[in-house]
Amino acid sequence: YFTNIVVSTWLKEKVEPFSQGNVYLIKNPIDIKQYKCYIPQDGRKCHTIGLLYHKEKIKGLKYSLEAVKKVHDVYPDTLVYMFGMFPKPKDLPEWIHYTRGASQSETIEIYNRVQVFLCGSIEEGYGLTGLEAMACGACLVSTNYSGVREYAINGYNSLLSPIKDSKALADNILFLFENKSERSRISNNGIKTVKEFSWESALEKLNKLLY
Repeated sequence: YFTNIVVSTWLKEKVEPFSQGNVYLIKNPIDIKQYKCYIPQDGRKCHTIGLLYHKEKIKGLKYSLEAVKKVHDVYPDTLVYMFGMFPKPKDLPEWIHYTRGASQSETIEIYNRVQVFLCGSIEEGYGLTGLEAMACGACLVSTNYSGVREYAINGYNSLLSPIKDSKALADNILFLFENKSERSRISNNGIKTVKEFSWESALEKLNKLLY
């Protein structure tokens, strides 16, 4: 039989009942030598949000866009920096800047530019962009979907809210915009958390499993 390796706890629980052998958990790592905080929170432009553009409904972009529009209604100087692999969406307001096919260096620059990184996912296995953003010092505001809980702890290194609740997402963004000390605390805790998700750590676990 196959050796089953999964990237998150909730997937492990899904696979185990159907597996003839052990199911091993090795959480998705990132390159923490590249994804790091170059610009501290207090050096970033106020009211800035990062966002991944994806067409799959399960990514919850609908709720993210609703949330940023609510925030923009309160703070009209809000800027959103969105990136993705798809062509630029039609009819984007001028305050949402889109980068198609962003390189690693471009995503790192975006993560370091924004105060908040927003994720409105309904469900996904892990959610790598949230972890990358935390590594770069952005405050993660996300729905409380299963995958994000592999690294996000509500109130400690992120602010999590119910799925499909754009108002709750917007409220969490506004809270961070209006509380400098909380932005700094969430950001710093996120940076600390990500140190546990290095490639070296993941490969060490994989080597022990294989050899």
